[in-house]
Amino acid sequence: MKLAAGLVAPSPFACAVEGTALVQFQLSPDATGDADLLDSTFASPGRYVGEILRRLRAAYPTAERYLAINPYLEVAPALAQRLVAAAADWRPGDGAGFCVLRSGGRPIGYVLSAATVDLCPAVHCGLLSCTDAALDKRLLSASFGAGGSVWAGGLEGARCTRAANGFTPLSPVLAEATRRAAELLESLPPQERLAAVQQGERSAVIGFHAGDMVFWSQALALETTCFRSAVVLSAYADILSFLSPELVCLGVDHPVPHRAGYQVVDGHAALFELVRQLEARGTAPRFWHLFRPFRDYSRPHHHLREAMAFAIGGSGHRLRRPLPSAPALRERQLSRPRPGRVIVHFEGGWSLKEYPTDRRAELLTLLRAAGYDPLILGQPEPAAPEVVAQPYTSLAAFRTLLTSAEAVIGCDSFPSHFSQALGVPTLQLFGSTRPANSRGIESPGYRYLQHPLPCVPCNAMTACPLDGSSSCRAHASAHEVLESLRRLLPLPREAPAQLTRERTLVS
Repeated sequence: MKLAAGLVAPSPFACAVEGTALVQFQLSPDATGDADLLDSTFASPGRYVGEILRRLRAAYPTAERYLAINPYLEVAPALAQRLVAAAADWRPGDGAGFCVLRSGGRPIGYVLSAATVDLCPAVHCGLLSCTDAALDKRLLSASFGAGGSVWAGGLEGARCTRAANGFTPLSPVLAEATRRAAELLESLPPQERLAAVQQGERSAVIGFHAGDMVFWSQALALETTCFRSAVVLSAYADILSFLSPELVCLGVDHPVPHRAGYQVVDGHAALFELVRQLEARGTAPRFWHLFRPFRDYSRPHHHLREAMAFAIGGSGHRLRRPLPSAPALRERQLSRPRPGRVIVHFEGGWSLKEYPTDRRAELLTLLRAAGYDPLILGQPEPAAPEVVAQPYTSLAAFRTLLTSAEAVIGCDSFPSHFSQALGVPTLQLFGSTRPANSRGIESPGYRYLQHPLPCVPCNAMTACPLDGSSSCRAHASAHEVLESLRRLLPLPREAPAQLTRERTLVS
């Protein structure tokens, strides 16, 4: 076979070019299969180029070369046919191992020889800009030697819009990451470049949210990669350092996005600012992979941990149990929980994720009446002044607090994610977000609650689109939370008769 080609497209395609095969892939919100690519918010269009090439190589091992059509574009059938024909007709010279098909300055397809695909880690393609053909050719040349660039005609039949394959408009700063990677390789002797591509250090530039640190540490542990360092905000560096001590944690002092009035429009540009600060400090060059959403994270049903694992090079999996963190296990084994102590965390980053304010005092009252000893992580509850509150001050203080607890009740936010990593029995409360994206693994030590509503998940943050309130109707009632906690953590002592009657009515 001369050529195997792949593209991402929602409509059926047919290929009439002799000696070729065309595979239609889809970015699947649910499935994982040969032609179903995991819909990952953190995977760039270039990362999907790498995955298409990897899967084509496995499916058609006798093909001479492989074409991945740029998934950032929505490609009409006539244009796809033209690209396949151009790739099939390409005549590599002087040992060229790749060719960038372009229209003007835009790359619309990447052709790699079989030998080059074998040498190229799928994650390395994640550094392709997918917007600058000359720059992408430069990166591939620095990676694999000689290559070509072929004019494939105008962009008739190709569109680059948010509605194409679901990618948001790419930040211009992503081309800077491509340029840095090319410069790094060009600074090496030619005989050392391929080894750098395959084994050189990659750094995951991550982290606007504390909860993401938990999932990133788990994703990096699940996959075998060359990511040996991670760039994070200093405010969150202690989380990653504790959970993943084997990683080099490069913390950068920078305002936390979307906190204290610091609003960010271009998340990738904000991440690259961390890289610039590290470079100014003299940090050694490496491949910088910027991991902020390229797609709507709430559309697919995949867990964020698996979306992250795919972005760093994994082939795409359904929900897997995270590998245990040795420091976390050791800390939990040495803990001495106080009987009945339950840490309660009502906050969640924005109003519709947080537990409704008008149910908090009721829940705390029910917990105390049932014999539990609740402690609020966060601000005191004015309507329940008898319940002690302790603000979050540092990870060290929170870890100490967790060693005293028999269970945690929390929303879709860092404290409940971290408590699960430490093995503390956790009851997680979901409002406007989809549990499949961030829930824990069902086990005797974990439960989650949510009323399944057709409007969940929604993109609203502070006001419900249905009634304008600051509370999400999907949150469980206080009685439902108590009942679920009872199954997670049996009552430390008999409940009063009044509560027993209330429990019967709820059941």
